[in-house]
Amino acid sequence: PESHRWADGQFRTIQRRAMVGRLPEAVRLRTSKADFGHLFVEAFQLAGGHDRFANLSIARDCDWVRADDLVDRYTRLDAEVRSGRFAPDIWPLWMVLAVDAWYLSTVST
Repeated sequence: PESHRWADGQFRTIQRRAMVGRLPEAVRLRTSKADFGHLFVEAFQLAGGHDRFANLSIARDCDWVRADDLVDRYTRLDAEVRSGRFAPDIWPLWMVLAVDAWYLSTVST
């Protein structure tokens, strides 16, 4: 029930109570969630960053995506993460890279 999920302005109260003595109090009682956006940006950079999104095989060979749109999204994402703002394009960009990697693996075999 919702009353078990929210109490005293905190989310997941049942889990928080269950973890007394098992997690450090700073972790157990924190109200924010971890943000791993910077790791995605680093992974995108390692994959080639702007150049990778500009030269996707699924854009060039299949016309499944628009590379110029993805480069714009990547540029915005990079700026958002660097400024500490929420970056909504992380998962769509990650999925595009995954599909491109899959496509490359099917073409090369």
